Amino acid sequence: ALRAAALSEPFAAALHAVSISPPRAGDSVAVVGPGRLGLLIIAALSSRRAGTGGFTITALGRNKRNLKQALALGADSTAAITAPGGRAGAQFDLVFDASGSVEGFEASLRLARREVHHKSTSGRQFHGMGHLTELVVDELSLLPPGPDSLDFHWDNEDRINEWVYVAPGAGGFDLPERYRAHRGDTVTAMSFVTTDAFRGRLPRFDIAVASSIDEIDSCIRPSSEHERSLVRPRGAIIVTADADNNPLLAFLASGGHVRSSRCGDLRQAVQALRQDSKTAALLEKQIITHEFPASRLPEAYEMAKKGPAIKVIIRHD
Repeated sequence: ALRAAALSEPFAAALHAVSISPPRAGDSVAVVGPGRLGLLIIAALSSRRAGTGGFTITALGRNKRNLKQALALGADSTAAITAPGGRAGAQFDLVFDASGSVEGFEASLRLARREVHHKSTSGRQFHGMGHLTELVVDELSLLPPGPDSLDFHWDNEDRINEWVYVAPGAGGFDLPERYRAHRGDTVTAMSFVTTDAFRGRLPRFDIAVASSIDEIDSCIRPSSEHERSLVRPRGAIIVTADADNNPLLAFLASGGHVRSSRCGDLRQAVQALRQDSKTAALLEKQIITHEFPASRLPEAYEMAKKGPAIKVIIRHD
């Protein structure tokens, strides 16, 4: 039980991702990058499927050992990530990207039909987008234009969207009368959210509308002088841009959704591991690959940093 408890925090993040991007009946689901986080997502998906059923899980990666462990944790099949093949190569309804690389994210966009859940980032630019990490930090979503996008909210929230920011390039975007809008550059938008119009509420827009990669970036981090977004946490940016040979824009233009998430609820993870002893036992066996006494702490760090470990734990006797 103590060994499984050591996995509660990272498993909470995996559960969180699956809870906000739940597979539908009949879905084909893929996890790109079955490292530590990817394997935990597979376990979370398998645990959810045990209660609901109706979808398949495929692990996509290069490490043969990790792919083997993915099967042990509940994946139905494994495969190597194929070379780029455009949107015609989309073969999964839902893809969780746990690769932590721009290559993995690009592969996820290429392979997904409906949604990519972007769980880990590399901190590098992605085809001109500089704030992909901040997208995850704020748990924002990127959505195509559509009747449901303006009303977007997480399933466990009863929020009603009110304020919409429309970036200059999307100035012609039509809004129903029930929404209140600000149209203009990000400087005036950041000033606007400090006015009385936002009194008594978080000074952020519920939804933003952008027409390019640069405008998406500006909605996420409008200034280099602070870390505040124009969009509230767990809000969304509707993207009206054409594909323009950009894999992210192409995915959104095809009707795809990009979701993101950070850490989860530790209490829910502990409860899930208590209730699902099978998953807890599997995590202990497949994820915890090395254990060291506290007297060998430097060696444990080196193993976690450079060795073949997935999860290293320290035992304090």
